[in-house]
Amino acid sequence: AWGDKVIFAAQKGSGVVHVISVDTGKEVATGKTESPIRNLVVVKGICFTSSTNRQVFAIDAKGTVSKPEAEGTFISAPSKGDFVYTCIDGRATTDVYKYAVNGAKLTKQPAFFRSLRTSLVNVQGMQVAGDGKVFGVVAGGGWADQERKRHYGVPIYSTDDMKSQLGELETGAYPSGFLPHPDAPVLFACNGKQGAIYNAKSYASLQKFPAPKEAAGANPPIVLAFVGK
Repeated sequence: AWGDKVIFAAQKGSGVVHVISVDTGKEVATGKTESPIRNLVVVKGICFTSSTNRQVFAIDAKGTVSKPEAEGTFISAPSKGDFVYTCIDGRATTDVYKYAVNGAKLTKQPAFFRSLRTSLVNVQGMQVAGDGKVFGVVAGGGWADQERKRHYGVPIYSTDDMKSQLGELETGAYPSGFLPHPDAPVLFACNGKQGAIYNAKSYASLQKFPAPKEAAGANPPIVLAFVGK
């Protein structure tokens, strides 16, 4: 995760966050959390991490670690903003919470998201759009509506009330990844067979292309990034 003059990096199965200088590429500090890190995000120079046991930690550029009053399996934030969002998986329901950021402190907001009826199946992650107005949760088993009908796609919700569904990115069976562009009004979502670029307002598909390594038994892409502007 990019943090102005440093990069915060973590490894799968490890509770250590490495702070790396952008100028030299050398490690300048480390911060150790209590449990393996699932993913991380930087807001206002502070790195917030989520973990495999739903713990959230805050780490600054000097490697100082603190534990705000928050929980989450996955964590995300808009590229510019004052809020952090966490998704809690592994319970009877799948929940998404919104926290206001004040330095290394997080304050839970009243509004939150809760999946309809039961938890989402095989959650792969949660992302917030660059403008901070919408979020989506990726679940390999799709999501079910009030009539228990199964939908294979990425549902998009408003961050305002954390409940209103604005649309859906139709990916086909077993969605695996979702990523909003940090600046442009486009979204990306994929499954194991293909990915697509979607309009961020209409959620209509603009371009489709095969996923890499579309061979039998290949793992679907789950870690995504926009690069090169």
